[in-house]
Amino acid sequence: MSILKTLIEEIKKKEIKNQRDLNKLKLAYARKYKINFPTNIEILNQASKEDRVKLKKILMLKPIRTMSGVAPVAIMTKPHKCPHGSCLFCPGGPKSKFGNVPQSYTGTEPATRRAIRNGYDPYLQVMNRLEHYVLINQNPEKVELIIMGGNFLSLENKYIDEFVMYAFKAMNDFAKLFYKDQKLDIEKFQKFFEINTNRDDPKRMDRIHSRLLKYKKTSTLEKEKKKNVISMIKCIGQVIETRPDVCNKKEIDKMLELGCTKVEVGVQSVYDEALKKLGRQHTTKDGINATQRLKDAGFKGSVVSEGHSENRRFGPDRQITKAWEYFGSGMYGSA
Repeated sequence: MSILKTLIEEIKKKEIKNQRDLNKLKLAYARKYKINFPTNIEILNQASKEDRVKLKKILMLKPIRTMSGVAPVAIMTKPHKCPHGSCLFCPGGPKSKFGNVPQSYTGTEPATRRAIRNGYDPYLQVMNRLEHYVLINQNPEKVELIIMGGNFLSLENKYIDEFVMYAFKAMNDFAKLFYKDQKLDIEKFQKFFEINTNRDDPKRMDRIHSRLLKYKKTSTLEKEKKKNVISMIKCIGQVIETRPDVCNKKEIDKMLELGCTKVEVGVQSVYDEALKKLGRQHTTKDGINATQRLKDAGFKGSVVSEGHSENRRFGPDRQITKAWEYFGSGMYGSA
């Protein structure tokens, strides 16, 4: 029996209930057997199906992520420039000082790093995120798909449709590959993703990508959405980012067609003067109108207003008054 399997038996025997006691036991084992301090993931990878269920609470990592029962899966679109140009606060974009990264990111964010590793491929990004949830012993069966990377709706229609289609296909294929009789086949999962091999092997990711891409066959968005209704990995929510001036009837119809349930509208400021200096090329009125259209269409709205320096210079009292004027009156949401 391996050291980690012996540790699992000891965890059960001592009925460990909290992280403090678990860490004490892990430290004792590390000293006794002269091994590195074992991580929860390493322990989980040696656990049987029954023990993974039995020890789920004590060995689960980052439980807040799925506390609501929903697993957020954030994926990035390819780096592209917004049609209106760059806003003052956007650090990235194609050929930026951070390299070819999404317009409003630097390439250091977890979701961006994952996107870069996977070549901005939506299929590989979703697969990678689902793999991670299983690794940390969390349930990814209800997914909220979050599409990031800038103004998604400014991209060409063919790219938009294929991007969302392959995100849905990844969920459907993951379920088909690794679920049997409505239960996760952990042995097949571990073998496919080479979990118990050297994870630092630089060629490991290439091998996994090669295996996954065999399943990335052409399909249609409608076909994959229909499959997803009965898939073990279901998309129960889809979030898209857009600008207030790219949120008219045409764009809203497109979002509904894609299966979008929530929209993040980048209002950025409640001051027209600030919006002009930030290079946004839209007005506060555009933000109000966009929010109203989304509410009329039945969307869950999320107004994104960030604390840029151009906002802060108006002073806290004026900011609060202006924010209440808009948000308290229901212009940007429910009063």
